[in-house]
Amino acid sequence: HAVGDRAMVPFLVDMAALFEKFVTEWMRNHLPEQLRLLDQYSRTLGQRGELYLKMDIVLEERESYRPLTVLDVKYKDTDRPSNDDVFQVITYATALGVRDAWLVYPRALQETFDVTVGAVRVRTVGFDVTANFDDSGELLLAAVGAN
Repeated sequence: HAVGDRAMVPFLVDMAALFEKFVTEWMRNHLPEQLRLLDQYSRTLGQRGELYLKMDIVLEERESYRPLTVLDVKYKDTDRPSNDDVFQVITYATALGVRDAWLVYPRALQETFDVTVGAVRVRTVGFDVTANFDDSGELLLAAVGAN
């Protein structure tokens, strides 16, 4: 981080968006045939659409179009999700009518988080970007029951 002898155009990498897109595409390319991945899935709630939800990843059964689980991808260095992240994914799951919701983080997690609120079970899982991507991805698929 110092001034050098070359000119360049500075740029910024949105790591949160990049990580979300990476996880989405990795999963899309490795899901079993019976599942479909919907990314940036949106839903409005309220009589006039007062509440707009945009979900990172929804997994559904390919034949029935029935949603199975929702995943919210977070580029954060933590073992414990924030209350806001938990409430967000509970809202998504409730809107979809699914019981399983996941928060996905970019590293192997030292602690597990597994809380049930009403009918929704929220858990955390890591997609460790410092490890072999295929190994990390397979662990993610196994955790969410999509292998």
